[in-house]
Amino acid sequence: MTFKLYRRLTERPHIAGRDVDETDLMNYIKNEWKSYGLDSVVTPSYNVLLSYPNQEDPNYVAVLRSDGNEVDKSQSKELVIDEEQNDPDVVDPFNAYSAPGDPEVEKEILLFTFS
Repeated sequence: MTFKLYRRLTERPHIAGRDVDETDLMNYIKNEWKSYGLDSVVTPSYNVLLSYPNQEDPNYVAVLRSDGNEVDKSQSKELVIDEEQNDPDVVDPFNAYSAPGDPEVEKEILLFTFS
């Protein structure tokens, strides 16, 4: 019974707070828990501030040379390893709750620690 619950929760990509996904999953869990014999299952509502990515303009981190050219750049899309991952509901990686902008540093210091 636990495997069935986990399978249902992970079979489709979803991001917290999206109304359709959350309502569907909440009702599924509520009904499952009731079927396990719980007398009551309460589903209170909360107003939670969440940050979502802009799929049309994905953010990334880049290392720039002094002339402004990018030397290296983080991935803005996840690499599709398996065809199941090629789903329009998959959310691209993003920096949640980070302020927009172009931070800069004058000098770069790279420290590497090996253990």
